Amino acid sequence: MSSAIADILPNSSPRRWYWAALWSLLCPGLGQIYATRVPRGLKTMAVAAVLQGIGLVISVQSPTKPLFVAVMTVAALYLGFYAFAVIDAVLCARREKEAFLGAWNRAVIYIGIVLAWSVATQVAGFAQENAKQMANFSIPANSMAPTLLPGDYLVSRTTFREQSPPQRGDIVVFNKKGTPVIPYVKRLVGLPGDRIQLRDGRLYLNDFALPQTPDAENVFVETMPNGRSYRVQIDNRGHFSENTPVYTVPAGHYFVLGDNRENSADSRFLDEVGFIPEEALTGKALFLFWSNDLARIGTELE
Repeated sequence: MSSAIADILPNSSPRRWYWAALWSLLCPGLGQIYATRVPRGLKTMAVAAVLQGIGLVISVQSPTKPLFVAVMTVAALYLGFYAFAVIDAVLCARREKEAFLGAWNRAVIYIGIVLAWSVATQVAGFAQENAKQMANFSIPANSMAPTLLPGDYLVSRTTFREQSPPQRGDIVVFNKKGTPVIPYVKRLVGLPGDRIQLRDGRLYLNDFALPQTPDAENVFVETMPNGRSYRVQIDNRGHFSENTPVYTVPAGHYFVLGDNRENSADSRFLDEVGFIPEEALTGKALFLFWSNDLARIGTELE
């Protein structure tokens, strides 16, 4: 049997530095485990995993100069630690002239650890790519009640326009005119070319009155022609905001309303919000990831 194969079999006592270096290159900490320094190897793996996790969290944030510096700092720390892990594994192996080997000192165990580390890295990379397409927002007011309440946090998909065009009934995130850094969350009810009007609290879309079914006190289920249904709050059908002129949505723009119809600054107020340009849409709400009402966590908003 060749000496190279013997080095990694459980009945092989000497620990070779080149095997320790190779295992560490494949998975930080595994070289120490090969050199029978199991607690040291596990600690090394843990530190490497934490550094990767920090890098993952930082890299999915909005790009800024301080964030770039932070990403580069974490990357440098990780590479430096990676080099330290390899060198430390080599030194551990050199010190182990005659090591007592347990049943876990097998090549198949090492390969299994490498595969597990590789899978975990791939999953983290996949999560990172998906996280870059997501954003989260807090709800500060009740303009979208009863669907969204103050204290709610939602996750939105920022690349939704690349996957499918906005649809009536979507809850969208957009930048209001003159406030590019302040996101607004409303329900999209009108597409380019649509005619929108409210009469006595009833939403008319292209001269068709949308059905409203009572659901609770002053709360109704409104249904779009495409079948999308959602709850709206209408406290006073005689309110001026519940009786509007006809709005014709221009090309390349959308019309949005708050679900709390009388307490929402939205497209009805042309000087304040008005029609939303397509390029101002920055996300489509997906689900709640936090709410003061714990039973609502995970509620889908699509």
